[in-house]
Amino acid sequence: MDPALAVFPPHANAGSTSEKFYDQVRQYTSDNPDRTIRSKTVKDEGTIAKRYFQQMLHLKYAKAIVEPGEAVGVVAGQSIGEPSTQMTLNTFHLAGFAAKNVTLGIPRLREILMTASRNPKKPTMTLYPISEITKDDCEKFAKSISKLPLSQLIESASVEEAVGQDSLDGMRLYKIRMQLYQAKEYTEEYAIQVADVWKKLENTFMGFLRTAMRKEIKKRGNEVALKNVPNIGRSAGKVREEAPRPEADNEGGDSDEEAGGDDDATDAKRKANLDEGVTYDDPDESEEEIERQGEREAADEVHDSDEDEGYGGSEGMASSDDDAASSKDPSTSRLSKTEAKSRASSQEERIKDKFKEVVSFRFDERRGDLCTTTFAFPLSSPKVLVLNLVKAATNHTLIQEVPGLGQCTATAENSNVQNSPTVIMTEGANLRAARAFSHVINPHRTATNDIYAMLTEYGVEAARSCIIAETKAVFSGHNIDVDIRHLTLVADYMTRDGGYLSFSRNGMKDKASPFAKMSFETTVGFLAGAVMDAEAEALESPSSRIAVGRLGRMGTGMAEVRMPLVQG
Repeated sequence: MDPALAVFPPHANAGSTSEKFYDQVRQYTSDNPDRTIRSKTVKDEGTIAKRYFQQMLHLKYAKAIVEPGEAVGVVAGQSIGEPSTQMTLNTFHLAGFAAKNVTLGIPRLREILMTASRNPKKPTMTLYPISEITKDDCEKFAKSISKLPLSQLIESASVEEAVGQDSLDGMRLYKIRMQLYQAKEYTEEYAIQVADVWKKLENTFMGFLRTAMRKEIKKRGNEVALKNVPNIGRSAGKVREEAPRPEADNEGGDSDEEAGGDDDATDAKRKANLDEGVTYDDPDESEEEIERQGEREAADEVHDSDEDEGYGGSEGMASSDDDAASSKDPSTSRLSKTEAKSRASSQEERIKDKFKEVVSFRFDERRGDLCTTTFAFPLSSPKVLVLNLVKAATNHTLIQEVPGLGQCTATAENSNVQNSPTVIMTEGANLRAARAFSHVINPHRTATNDIYAMLTEYGVEAARSCIIAETKAVFSGHNIDVDIRHLTLVADYMTRDGGYLSFSRNGMKDKASPFAKMSFETTVGFLAGAVMDAEAEALESPSSRIAVGRLGRMGTGMAEVRMPLVQG
């Protein structure tokens, strides 16, 4: 018996489906596992009658079928290529939300389809918290995984140069002062502790700054040495004098000798800017006297005060339980100050032992808002601009970091929907790290625009779904509707061998048809490879048949008319 589709073509007969689809529909309607089908006795709200449900499935089946011989590849290429010409925007920007600054438009299509990029320019993740997590907890968690450089905690920084006295005689001192924001502010804002800042200053900041200063001093020293080397025995070259112009006297105006050349003025200006940028005068005697007087006054204040200004001063952290206890019990107060002083002294000794150029270091651990340090170099060493090096060191020093992630923000999933659930948007992607936070993040709903990361972490099926979703998102951002079947076909082709291949010569190199590869890119290269490897051509692909002038096997070309042979 012929199959039902052979007797009743589905494009001309409504309800004509395959036997397998018919059996699955009948099984589902009889079991009704999701309670979506309305029974005859009970008419629950939100259900559908069995007859209408079957008609809806038959309609979706009819929309999904393809005519025999239809050139689905050409249609899919047209469906995606034609509307892409209407795209003009490269990025989508949402003011005040850096995580939404992602690549879209043609550049994003090139990343997905043409290059199959393993390192997208702006990878992002969307993390869905578990149901038990509140919105405030989501915001705190987002701050705790955000990249936080030390520079974001500093309110101001200054560098003062002085000449050493007494035991530091003959040394050039660079006194660095960094004023941080109040500890209460940045601990609440970034979900960190003062101890985190304290450790990073000692372990990362000081080492980077010391290395940068030594490199800069060495560089400046080499430049000065080369500049002072006389050019003895070297030819200055021939000097070509311009021939006098008799007509110049008649033209009037200033002569070239009086006005001076433009090159001379440019050289003088460049030299002045250079001197202004890299040199500055030493402090005079009056300035040194003011500085020594300030140091004496500061020493007297420390001697008169019972508290150590470096660790707490007259004010403590209002939210600290230890400070509240110390205000009630003087013995406890003295003990806590002694401990703080001891820790400060031990930290300074460790830093001075590790870095010989450091002569002092102080960090107000109790208040967490002030850090001062002093570097000493010989007076014979060239001067350097330390403030720029301090800025680079603070940007390099990371208080907290999850590899691959930048700024993370908790926001509504859909800003246009009221009471939309909260999600966490991240700059950068790290799916492995997201799985490590399964006590906060639902690992089954994590989404990313990094297709290759999805392939390596979750497999080819997840990468295929990611290609479809990302390509659809590009067109949706421009209000362009592309049939999902075409996107599915493209995703199937790109993941056909279990990997992630592009629509380029790299993605075509494993194709069986040499003519199809030649018609795409680098004809000579593919031709030479086919000859060297003695590849065979079966003329089955449309491109290869067009190359030799044969009718493609699609549409009416897929059928052949043969005449029966009659024996006489």
